[in-house]
Amino acid sequence: PQCKNDIPFCLVTGRHMVPGDFSLCPSCNTTALHSEMLQLAEAGQSCYMCKKVVKKDALKKLSYEEVKAILLQSRTSKDEEKEGKKK
Repeated sequence: PQCKNDIPFCLVTGRHMVPGDFSLCPSCNTTALHSEMLQLAEAGQSCYMCKKVVKKDALKKLSYEEVKAILLQSRTSKDEEKEGKKK
């Protein structure tokens, strides 16, 4: 048996994301734990992916519904990509 779901990871820590602490980089939309992005912003550091400075006021902790929508969109995109390769 194999799980076909991909679990997003945090761009700051590399750990798997959890719905209660889910955020996106305001510049590149890469997934990150909100608490970790907040620490980057408070330290005046840049996103590890896009290298843009993370601004605290631009960070948003996503709701469960927003997280669900992102995960469904990601899953749908990957399914469509696999279908395209089969043709």
